[in-house]
Amino acid sequence: MQRIDVESSEIWDYSLEHEDELSKNQHLMAENDDYGMEVWLTMANGSPELIVECDGNEIYREDIFNEKDAKRTADRIYDDYLSIKAIETMTDSEDKTVYIEDESEDEYDDEQMLIDEREEEIDAAVRDLVNIVSDTGCYNLTDEAVDDLKEHFLEYMHRKLGISIYRPMYLEDADTGEDYFTEYPYDDMVFEDDNPIYKQDKN
Repeated sequence: MQRIDVESSEIWDYSLEHEDELSKNQHLMAENDDYGMEVWLTMANGSPELIVECDGNEIYREDIFNEKDAKRTADRIYDDYLSIKAIETMTDSEDKTVYIEDESEDEYDDEQMLIDEREEEIDAAVRDLVNIVSDTGCYNLTDEAVDDLKEHFLEYMHRKLGISIYRPMYLEDADTGEDYFTEYPYDDMVFEDDNPIYKQDKN
C-alpha cells in the first residue's frame, strides 16, 4: 500500500528545515510495501537528492534544485515508483531510458515542457553571466552565441569541476530512430578531448 509521509509540495521546505540531519542520514519521504519501494531524501552531497530504493537496494536518484523542481521531480518519482507503474518502470532499461512509445501523450508533453523550461533557465543564466562580467554589457547575444557558451560552460563544470548538471533532453536513438528522455551527461555525448583544458595533469 502506498504511504506518503512528506507530500511533493513540502519536500523543498523539508530539505531546508532538516539540512543538518539530511547531511548525515536519509529521511523516508514515501513508500509502497506492495512493491518494496521507498523514496528517501538526503543531502549527503551538499544538495538535496531523492533516492529510490527497491527492497533496500538503490535503483535511482535525482538531484533537486529549487522548490518548483522538487515538487515536479517528486511527483514524477512518486508516480513512477509508488503506483502500479512501478512494474513498468522496473522493466525499462537499466539506464532508465524511457521511450516515447511507452509513455502517454501527457507524460511526453510534461517532460517536453520540463526540457523547454530548463533550457530557458540556462539560456537566461548564460546571458546574465555575460552581461555581468562584460565591462560594457552585452545584451545582443545571438541564440547561436548563447548555445555555444552554454555548451562550453556545462562541459567545463561537468568535466573539470565535477559539478552535477541538471539538463534533461530528448535525443534520438541511433539504432532505432526513436526519441528517448535522458539527462546530462547524455550517453552518446562526445567531448573534444584535444582541448588542453581537459588534459590530465601527469605531474
